[in-house]
Amino acid sequence: MLHVILGILIMVLAFLVSKAVLAGPFEDWRENIMKKIVVKIVLLLIPVIYLAGILFISWMQPLRYNVFAWIVFFIYIVNLIFIYSLMGKKDKNIHVTEQEKEDMKLSQELLKDRGKWFT
Repeated sequence: MLHVILGILIMVLAFLVSKAVLAGPFEDWRENIMKKIVVKIVLLLIPVIYLAGILFISWMQPLRYNVFAWIVFFIYIVNLIFIYSLMGKKDKNIHVTEQEKEDMKLSQELLKDRGKWFT
């Protein structure tokens, strides 16, 4: 029963993460950032609460020796790492020198000429 509840919780959180990561261009950027922060905190608190529950709550003690529970936990941790990497800061500042710009223009011209038919 606990695995079903954990699975439903993970699906709901995955939906929230997808809404926060794939937010449309018309949403307020401050609201989008706050959604991401809240989702990150909630996603990080779930494994901490789960581990604390296994260690200190008596009715969760059998999960300490259940292999399937640990497999689900580690799959969740791997997904959490993947989601954090998607939601990480992206460096949008790309510095291109004048020489690199000239090289790009030259390569674009060469590619355009390559596609022409010569008779």
